[in-house]
Amino acid sequence: MNVPLPIIAPITTPILEARNIVKTFPAAGAFGRAASVEALKGVSFSVGKGSALGILGESGSGKSTLARILCGLESADSGYILLDGAHRENIPREHLPHKIQMIFQNPYASLNPKLTVGLQIYEALNASAGAKSSAKHSGGALKKKAAELLGVVGLDGSALKRFPHQLSGGQRQRVAIARALAPSPEIIIADEAVSSLDVSVQAQILNLFRTLRRENRATFIFISHDALAAAYVSDDIIVMKDGSIVEAGEARDIIERPQSDYTMLLVSAAKAS
Repeated sequence: MNVPLPIIAPITTPILEARNIVKTFPAAGAFGRAASVEALKGVSFSVGKGSALGILGESGSGKSTLARILCGLESADSGYILLDGAHRENIPREHLPHKIQMIFQNPYASLNPKLTVGLQIYEALNASAGAKSSAKHSGGALKKKAAELLGVVGLDGSALKRFPHQLSGGQRQRVAIARALAPSPEIIIADEAVSSLDVSVQAQILNLFRTLRRENRATFIFISHDALAAAYVSDDIIVMKDGSIVEAGEARDIIERPQSDYTMLLVSAAKAS
C-alpha cells in the first residue's frame, strides 16, 4: 500500500503531480501461458517548483517505468500526470520540451553516434524554438548558444566538432545534460544518470546537478538505487519497491532514520559501498 504523501514543498500548485499511476506489462508465463507484471500499483506524489525529489529503489522497483510515464515515453494504464496543474495530455506537443526533459542512464546509447555533439545540440535548440523556421536560431547564434550550454556543463566549445565515441563517459553524460538543458525545461528527470560512470566522475556529475538546480532554478527528479547519491541532490525522497511507494520523507530523515526494513537495506548498502 502506498504511503499517503503531502506535497513535497509548501506551495499552492505543484509543478508536477502523479496521481494513482498504474502500469502493467504482459509477460510470458509458465508453459507459455499469458502472464503480467504490475510495474506500478497506484503511485501518487507531488513535486514543488524548484525542489529536488529523489526516487529511490532497486532494479525492478518501477522507478524507471515511472520516469518514462512522467516524460510521456510510456502511457499509464490508469491515473494521470499534471504539469503546472494542467493534464499533460492537454498540453500542446510543441510545448512539452520546455516543460520536461530526461537524462538517461547510458549517454552513449542516448546520443546519436553518427552525429557530432554540435549537431545534436543544434537539433535540440531548433526543435525547442518552434516549428516555424523564423523562430529557429541562425547558424552563428546556434553555435554560440550550443557552446554556452557546453560551458554550463563544464565542456569547452571544441567538443561541438567531436563525435560521442571521441568523448569519455563523463563527457558524454555532460553532453546529454547540455542537450536536455537546450529547451530550458522546467523539470529535469535524471534516470540513474550516474550509475554507469566511474566513482570520481559520479561525484562531478552530482555536483553539476546541484549547481544547475541552484543557478537554473529547475525542478529535479533524481532516480537512483543509491540512497546516498539520492540524498546528496534531493530535498525529499520517495522509496519504491515492487511498484509501490513504501516510504517517503525528507532526504536527511530517510538516510538517518529509515522506517521500513527495505529502506534500511538500501541505506546500509549505500554506506557499505
